[in-house]
Amino acid sequence: ASIQTVMSAVGKATEFSGELAKIQTLIGNQPERMKQLAEGIRAISAETGKSTTDIAGAVFETISAFGDSAETLDTVKTAAVGAAAGVAETAEATKLASIFMKNYGDMTAGAAQKALDLAFITNKLGQTTFEQLAQTMSGVVPIAAQLGVSQEELFAVYAALTGTTGDAAAVTTQLKSALFGLSDPAKGAGIKLKELGFASAEAAIAEKGLMGTLQAVV
Repeated sequence: ASIQTVMSAVGKATEFSGELAKIQTLIGNQPERMKQLAEGIRAISAETGKSTTDIAGAVFETISAFGDSAETLDTVKTAAVGAAAGVAETAEATKLASIFMKNYGDMTAGAAQKALDLAFITNKLGQTTFEQLAQTMSGVVPIAAQLGVSQEELFAVYAALTGTTGDAAAVTTQLKSALFGLSDPAKGAGIKLKELGFASAEAAIAEKGLMGTLQAVV
């Protein structure tokens, strides 16, 4: 092997060791669990074609967000497959999935799969990326979940509006403003909802959906 190949392999091994050390700071002195995680990371890397460093970074993100559990490696594997499909870093896909898992109250690998499937469709139909969605949607998902907006409709808004009214960050700003407006019963859109006979924004969205509610107010 050439010197460059050897140096590259050593560099990757060093990076992987560094990521494992970061994981250990989260779970403490658990040699057997660290061995399980390291073996799982290598298996996911081999299956998805993502680097061990990339997968280890996603494990760190997952444990940092939810703590370590029997679901950790399943969630990361789901994110790695989604990241490969969406041409993204696994850690970015993990961050995106975790936003929805936390706010919609489902911490399973299945919940991660749902969020990433919707993100992949949004990438295809809109003009955005996994990375942009991961970086921006955290600004709107909490209020959307609180008001009962479905994940499907939320992603549909991004698919429809990215590239039309702006990038993912602009859509987040616009949508967050609209949702907060709907949720304030003392101002504009909130007052209009009362005039339309709805007790709250949640009640309107439950009956009409997000877009139907906004159209009714307009």
